[in-house]
Amino acid sequence: LDDRAQASGTSCLLAAGAFPGMSNVLAMEAAEALSSQTNQTDGTHAAIQDIRFNYFTAGLGGSGDVNLYITNLGFGEPILQYSNGQLIANDTSGTILGKVDFFLDDTDDSNNEVGITGFGNTIAKDRIGTQSVFSWPFPEAATVPRVFAADDNPISGATSVAMGTAPDAWNVMLGLLVTLVPRAWWRSTKFSKFLADFSQPLVKATD
Repeated sequence: LDDRAQASGTSCLLAAGAFPGMSNVLAMEAAEALSSQTNQTDGTHAAIQDIRFNYFTAGLGGSGDVNLYITNLGFGEPILQYSNGQLIANDTSGTILGKVDFFLDDTDDSNNEVGITGFGNTIAKDRIGTQSVFSWPFPEAATVPRVFAADDNPISGATSVAMGTAPDAWNVMLGLLVTLVPRAWWRSTKFSKFLADFSQPLVKATD
């Protein structure tokens, strides 16, 4: 779309929301804080190994009905992510990756030492807690490591990006549908729009 945007004089601001957007900024800040730490033995700076982006939104989260349609389309797209420091593509969108704690472990002394527990952590633990997440082709699993590499601080491990919703039954159902329905169908605008319209009343009823 770059050529069309330039021809029409349109500026497109991408990845400027909560995720991707603020999540990218937080990842960069965390990486900067990590790289500023120095190994007391050999004087080297800490290296970035893995980056995990995990998101949770209860229902539509106020994002609007179009979010259902976009989510469905994404199940047909490959996920670009890093593995062993190398960019790869795989068809794993919609795969349930397991459970994620959306809070920090306040019994971990290392968290308390750097002051990253406390305000807000108890609220996150009580209101969100531990949730299931499924993979989805957000761009930051590929784009954020490129910035690190440009700063001569490439990651050595892997990246992943996933999201979950509530109630958990939606995560399970989506995981099952992605397993049964061919990827090409999800890439079809007609199919993804039909499924979004069909599920919209059910989602609104549980929001």
